[in-house]
Amino acid sequence: MSQARALYHVQEIELTVIEHTKRIKEINAQLEDNEIVQEAQKEFDRTKAKLDDATKTVKDVEHQIETVQTKQKATESRLYSGNVKNPKELQDMQAEIESLTRRNGDLDEKLLQLMMVRDEAQADHDQADTDLQSITADWEAEHQDLLEEKETLKSEADKLMADRKKAVQAVKPEAMKTYNSLRKSKANRPVAGIDEGACTACGIEQNNKIISAINRDDSLVYCQNCGRILVRI
Repeated sequence: MSQARALYHVQEIELTVIEHTKRIKEINAQLEDNEIVQEAQKEFDRTKAKLDDATKTVKDVEHQIETVQTKQKATESRLYSGNVKNPKELQDMQAEIESLTRRNGDLDEKLLQLMMVRDEAQADHDQADTDLQSITADWEAEHQDLLEEKETLKSEADKLMADRKKAVQAVKPEAMKTYNSLRKSKANRPVAGIDEGACTACGIEQNNKIISAINRDDSLVYCQNCGRILVRI
């Protein structure tokens, strides 16, 4: 295979990959236009944050109750141990126990209310989760064709990149360097075919010297007008 033909093969693979990538971007843009799913996700996140906050508050109060009860038991144990003889100290401990008992009752009442708030937040979050899953499933079903097309294009693009790697092996380093240097200025089409003596990219007919060089197929030949590498296809 001539170097021009080998480069043309590389170009065909690259152009297909470019088209696949462009289409994948278009599909992504369509898939990102999912306002209903985004709103459901926002509600899920909102209820999750509310539930987390309510759960944390319940745990904080439970910890306070545990601390109060621990302190109350310790004071009662000391009070009834018989080790304390001072009446004033005994009176203070009794007062503290009464205070801790009232504090424990207040915290119990507060905990009950907070647990009700937490349970309500849990119910709201469970509903938001159910709604999100349902809306997402409906959206995915509605866009299944796009999702499948995207996966197919990605798979084909991966295979094409593997094919390109093999195709490049047939190109000499100098030829590949020339090809790459022309890619940007030639809109990813540095190689053009020749049809009836004319460059298929710019349409300019080539002189006999260029035609003869192309027919020999022993070196890279360039269009006398647009400068692309010419190949007979």
